[in-house]
Amino acid sequence: MMEQFLAMVPINLADRAVAFVLVFGRIGTFMLTMPALGEIQIPTRVRLAAALSVSAFITPFGEAAPPQETWLALLVSEIALGLVFGLLLRSMLWALQFAGSLLAQATAILPPSTGALTPEPLPALGTIFLLSGIAVIFTTDLYLVFLQAALNSLTAAPPGALLASLTEPNAIFAHGTMLFWSAVSLSFPFLCASCAYYATIGLINRALPQLMVTFIGAPVLTGLAFAILWLQSPEILGVWVSHLENLVKELSTLG
Repeated sequence: MMEQFLAMVPINLADRAVAFVLVFGRIGTFMLTMPALGEIQIPTRVRLAAALSVSAFITPFGEAAPPQETWLALLVSEIALGLVFGLLLRSMLWALQFAGSLLAQATAILPPSTGALTPEPLPALGTIFLLSGIAVIFTTDLYLVFLQAALNSLTAAPPGALLASLTEPNAIFAHGTMLFWSAVSLSFPFLCASCAYYATIGLINRALPQLMVTFIGAPVLTGLAFAILWLQSPEILGVWVSHLENLVKELSTLG
């Protein structure tokens, strides 16, 4: 049906239509899944309108459209590429969320947050970390860096390229390992404080078995966790932003 429609319009217009569809397949999917601009709190119509506008703006500056015989396969490839590209960046928010969950487990601060940020409830500290990451992306204009990297990929790699390099098993395993160690490193101060707390509680309990150390130690652990959170939050978010920027640079060099 689409081939019949394209055969009825002038060749230049048909090429532009195919080019727009391919650009929207990559950029539109990326904008719907990227951090900050792809959050579920932003109405889908707004995100879709933004993706259409950006795609329409950059299509005239792109490369010539590929042969119409291959455009459908290329469209599937471009949609998959935009999805992978957006999810790779969003996975950094998942790492920050996981770090908050580790923090909550280590410090026993586990009241769930039932906000609309995620489909499932999170520990309150995980929600705080997630909100902080989104706020940092907006305040530092990192979402513009994400868009610029996606737009640069259109010139660095033609339609149909890049997907194989992003979906290699070794690349996926390396990225997952990086996410896990990023989450552990972000929550490391709290894990150290938790280990020191439980070691101290164990020694006191062995020395004074009759003393209910938990009633005394639990408020201390909570206060210590909030003190570390207050003191170390800028450094934690700074390290996370550096990891995110490194990921964007790695994705920008592919092609």
